[in-house]
Amino acid sequence: MRRIITTLAVMVIWQMMFSQQIVDTTKIWSIMEEYCQPWGTVYSTAYYKFRGDTLIEGNTYKNVWISNDEFHDNWDFFGAFIREVDNKVYYRNYSGDEGLIYDFNIEPGDSVVIDNPRGPGSMPLLFAGIDSVETNNGLRARWELTNDNYEISEYWIEGVGSKAGVINSSTGLFGSLCGLYYLLCESEDGETVYVNPEYNQCWMLTTGINEENNDKKIIVSVTDSNLEIVMPVNDVKTIFVSDISGNILYREVVNDKSISFPLSFFSNGIYLVTVKTSSYIQTRKIIIK
Repeated sequence: MRRIITTLAVMVIWQMMFSQQIVDTTKIWSIMEEYCQPWGTVYSTAYYKFRGDTLIEGNTYKNVWISNDEFHDNWDFFGAFIREVDNKVYYRNYSGDEGLIYDFNIEPGDSVVIDNPRGPGSMPLLFAGIDSVETNNGLRARWELTNDNYEISEYWIEGVGSKAGVINSSTGLFGSLCGLYYLLCESEDGETVYVNPEYNQCWMLTTGINEENNDKKIIVSVTDSNLEIVMPVNDVKTIFVSDISGNILYREVVNDKSISFPLSFFSNGIYLVTVKTSSYIQTRKIIIK
């Protein structure tokens, strides 16, 4: 009798999966992002949402937006698009082909090839099992997906998406890589629905090797023509500008309190600005568009 009840419960949860869309303009996700830099690992938080339509090659996508402030008042176009059709979710970067990042048509025991443009390549996944997680409005189904080459499992939560964050499906399987992502929270209609129990918060500050002192915080801003960096004290410091993969694009040793770079040095994208002295390291994430 217990086996019958368990089977029925799992099937009910599995059917519930189709009642929740991923591409929903009422939803916002917060994601912790990890970047490997020559001086250490840097973490930051970003919020994501989907708003506005764009027609590409006959398909209608929602635009992907990002916010890097705790109260997510300011949003920037992320340079990416997402669409959901027939229980499948497709993602594409501004330049490039789309890739399948979710398929909710598969059943336990089925396999699917996920080809997330944000990952290193296509990934065959086996739908290995299903259970549930607690949310603020009841239980949500959670799928476990595996690959024989990796000990880490991928998880999809009903209406929430991957444990690595909504646009990062399958990327968490590459555990040896830097540039990983971790879902913190998901909200719907302004109400927090899911909070990752491993972190229990929706916003985590950017950190470097050392804790930041309030009197030594740097300020990084983007104007119409320049990238501006303001530093609190006149001491010898090294300025690094790198992409999110850790590739250093610019390096300069200065002892001034401010420095600026023409935006013409950079393509559109996300960059990390790091100020390193003998006593502290601070990193800020910026978007140039």
